[in-house]
Amino acid sequence: MLPLSTLIEQLKRKTGYGDASTTSDDKTENIVHWINERRLRLWRRFPWHWAIVEFDINFTVNEDDYTLDATVGDIIAIDNGSCDYLKKRTIKQYLQWFKGDTSEDEITGGPTDYVRMGQVAATKALKIKVWPTPATAATRVAFGKQRIDRYTVADIATNLDIEYFPDAVIPVLEAGVLADIYEAQGETAKMTAKEKYFENATEAMVTEESTEEDDEEQSAAPDYMTFHKRKRGGTSVT
Repeated sequence: MLPLSTLIEQLKRKTGYGDASTTSDDKTENIVHWINERRLRLWRRFPWHWAIVEFDINFTVNEDDYTLDATVGDIIAIDNGSCDYLKKRTIKQYLQWFKGDTSEDEITGGPTDYVRMGQVAATKALKIKVWPTPATAATRVAFGKQRIDRYTVADIATNLDIEYFPDAVIPVLEAGVLADIYEAQGETAKMTAKEKYFENATEAMVTEESTEEDDEEQSAAPDYMTFHKRKRGGTSVT
């Protein structure tokens, strides 16, 4: 385990950026901010196996709107009860394909598709709309990426471990923050080297995880994988 305080001390000692024994200055706030930004960049790149959270969705008869567990920051898969998972659709697809489908009342099975409908403002919990509307009540297991929250300077005193990341990934996270510090110090060559390492190491982890998933696949690649390979440069919901 690596406490937040230890990581910050290491970063300061390696770069001379700020006093390692001081946590109330602007430079400490900057480092905490950069740690948050790098964590989120790593988090959004892939559904890492060390951040999977399992949760249930209780489908109700004639109800198509559902709010997920607040610990879920992104959806990986929702069981459809038939050895498969609900397909993720866009709102335009929902409007074009589903809203005009008058045969929905004839469908007796459970939902087969879902649409993301934003978040609850107060809790950031994800909301979805399913189709077709459930004809019977059922509980379905689902999997998502564990939501991570931003650290603040106040967390330095109480944090006992960098949330979400195993020890093997901490050097990658550290390299990313070092790049940010070197950029602030005007150390262009050092910044470029650390940024390159961060990107290459992250890509290698993505490739390794993707290969392991493909080796175990018995069917076509899931929609989640295809979609996220296209959107890796985007912004995640946290």
